[in-house]
Amino acid sequence: MKIREIALVAVFSAILFAGKEVLAFLPNVEIVTLFLIVIAACYKFRISISVCVIFSFLQLLIYGFNDWFFGYLIVFPIIVIIATLVSKKTTNELTFAIIAGIYGFLFDVPFAIIKGFLFGANYMVTYFVAGLLFDIVHGVANFIIVLFLFKPLYNLVNSHLKKFYNV
Repeated sequence: MKIREIALVAVFSAILFAGKEVLAFLPNVEIVTLFLIVIAACYKFRISISVCVIFSFLQLLIYGFNDWFFGYLIVFPIIVIIATLVSKKTTNELTFAIIAGIYGFLFDVPFAIIKGFLFGANYMVTYFVAGLLFDIVHGVANFIIVLFLFKPLYNLVNSHLKKFYNV
């Protein structure tokens, strides 16, 4: 990776971390998904996957180790992979909003599966059912945020940062 790419990954990772912390008071309303989709749509896969991995490790450093960390290493690369593949066909905000909404609805599935391996099937089902309301909020919030902010952010990143970093 070039020095410019490393700097870009560092800046985007910090933006994701700060964005998550700023909205932490709103349960399951976040801009991490939006930023990961935009980064994946604008940059090479290795940059966007690096951002989500570093973001996950920043969360680990701040909040300590727990089983959620493994979930982060699953869910964030999934959205990056999906956004990377879809962005080769389209950059339509409605398409990405639908993807982000579905992603929000299903966000807790990998976490529930991890809980099932650690604590048993009953705990997995209880964990998933207890989080359904939060997943609905997460899905709806993701849909709305991506629908309205994807295009302006995509245009900003694509027109300014991409040229500046020449990546």
